[in-house]
Amino acid sequence: MKWSFGGRTTSKEMNPEHQHFKGGKYKVTLIVTNAAGSSATINTNSFVFG
Repeated sequence: MKWSFGGRTTSKEMNPEHQHFKGGKYKVTLIVTNAAGSSATINTNSFVFG
């Protein structure tokens, strides 16, 4: 499992926390891979106002 929060920040934690300090639109991606090597990717956008 790998999370990407935009801005080159990643995490391999199960339930990560991340904070952006600048307003904008950030692409959040989660990639999961099973023991057989198959993977799935989920993408969404995070909007930060400030």
